[in-house]
Amino acid sequence: MARKNELTHLDKEGRARMVDVSGKESTVRVARAEAFVVMSAETVRLLREKALPKGDPFEVARIAGI
Repeated sequence: MARKNELTHLDKEGRARMVDVSGKESTVRVARAEAFVVMSAETVRLLREKALPKGDPFEVARIAGI
């Protein structure tokens, strides 16, 4: 059991970890974020064509959000 001021989603090394929240009551929450990204025209082209060497970063972000 976590102490009052202890972050439950971090392990002893400070790395993020999953926690069981099945016992928590459901609540409605809203999160908003905004970003400004500067990149070259070539990078924009590769993003649009889904041709980046490490894969589609939008799919990675989508999975991270889930």
